[in-house]
Amino acid sequence: MQAGSVQTMCTEKLKQYLQIVVMLLFSLYPLVYAGDKDICQFQVVETLPHDSNNFTQGLLLYQGKLFESVGGYGESKLIEYQWPNLEKKQVVELPRKLFAEGIAIADGRLFQLTWKTGDVIVYRAHDLSVERTYFFGGQGWGLALYGDRLVRSDGSHCLYYHRTNNFHFTRMVCLPKKQYRLNALAVQDGVIYANDYPTDRILRIDQKTHQILDTIDLTALRSGYYAGISNGIAAMSSGEILVTGKNWDKMYRIDVSACRAATAK
Repeated sequence: MQAGSVQTMCTEKLKQYLQIVVMLLFSLYPLVYAGDKDICQFQVVETLPHDSNNFTQGLLLYQGKLFESVGGYGESKLIEYQWPNLEKKQVVELPRKLFAEGIAIADGRLFQLTWKTGDVIVYRAHDLSVERTYFFGGQGWGLALYGDRLVRSDGSHCLYYHRTNNFHFTRMVCLPKKQYRLNALAVQDGVIYANDYPTDRILRIDQKTHQILDTIDLTALRSGYYAGISNGIAAMSSGEILVTGKNWDKMYRIDVSACRAATAK
């Protein structure tokens, strides 16, 4: 057997092993969610293709374009697609030392978080040319625009708010339960949507009170042989969001209008 064949077999076995480990860890989480808020019954409106090679960290719809942030050391990138035909228009690759995370757009500038380096890269949204980089310290996971602030998650139960003009930190709000680990974020209709790592659930958080309204369980939507946890939420028209996951081979446009309304918009 040639060396290349042996290496391929080892790689496949490692992927299978990691998948089993993730599934075993994930199986423990229903115990944590006992007594949680109500589950929202959503409807799948449309199923779309998704590149299963993409370790998705963030999704964003903006002016007829879909942006996707893809993570991984040496594999991190920012991808621009035409929406809704999903034609790939542009790919910006990040330096190998950076691990891409959540994205958001404010004032015509696209912000892309990095995981552990404490940097946020700022692009001009119209052509994805890099404008500058801000250093904020800490970790970057999810990012979304909330009014005149950017809201960031760091894998804890807390949310951090930053100014859009210079990314200066302004305040922190924490959920009452510490077991939540907030990941990718989106804001729509007075609600903050947050993937809860490492589950396939999305928490729906009241934008004003920061109380959990209910949860969306995407477990049944996992798609693809190497599919990991759900990650990536894009706000669409009122009552709909676009979701996918790490290495999923599909994206889903889902109707969440049956979910609990925000108490204060």
